[in-house]
Amino acid sequence: MSKISKRFTLIELLIVIAIIAILASMLLPALSRSREVARGSACINNQKQLGLCANQYAADNNGFISPVIPSSSPACIHTTISGYYGNCWDYHWGKYAYSTNGIGDIWSLRGRWKLFRCPSDPVKVDARYSRRSYAIIVPWMVSIYGNVPPKISSYRKTSSTYLLAETDYSKKAGGGERFEESYVGYCYNKSYGWLTGSSEIGRNHVESANILFADGHAKSKKRWKYSPPESARSYTGNNRFENNILNAVEE
Repeated sequence: MSKISKRFTLIELLIVIAIIAILASMLLPALSRSREVARGSACINNQKQLGLCANQYAADNNGFISPVIPSSSPACIHTTISGYYGNCWDYHWGKYAYSTNGIGDIWSLRGRWKLFRCPSDPVKVDARYSRRSYAIIVPWMVSIYGNVPPKISSYRKTSSTYLLAETDYSKKAGGGERFEESYVGYCYNKSYGWLTGSSEIGRNHVESANILFADGHAKSKKRWKYSPPESARSYTGNNRFENNILNAVEE
């Protein structure tokens, strides 16, 4: 009576390898999606904490939720601060979350202000700086023709009005060039700290974007007011806050 071989034949080995490859191809996308969902949740937590900072800033600064530019605006109260960060909302909000002891200017942050960076943001910046993945809706910080944003306490639609959102740093909508080198305390060139239109909000988490509302809550949204593929709307097209902000207010 012949002995039964317990060794795999070549064909059996190839079948096992093929089955493993098929299972891996099925599981890896699900694992990748789960990781991205987790990063998206961490991003929302960042935004909620920034919302707390924003409201603390408003409480200490006559009700304005952000420094307002240009410096001739009556709401601009930081013109005596030296350096680029005099009118940067992120630097002033960040001081409520982090100590500024030993920090002379933005060049010495060295990546320590992590609330401003989404965990999914792959962009690398100079190690001296803190990366910024978020931007404020521009009417909150721009004085247009002398018309400044209202004090947050006097605005009635805070729970449905966007305050801040993720930028399109993944360039899915083609507008990410303005945010390629974004870091805390600098708001010019390729480091825009504001969103000028609805197409600049980024779908960075499983085709969803995280948005902070003016009342301090944050949520993930697959669609937002005038999100692509709808026609993009500007946040700067009119000469009054009430008209500009309407494109960032949900019904």
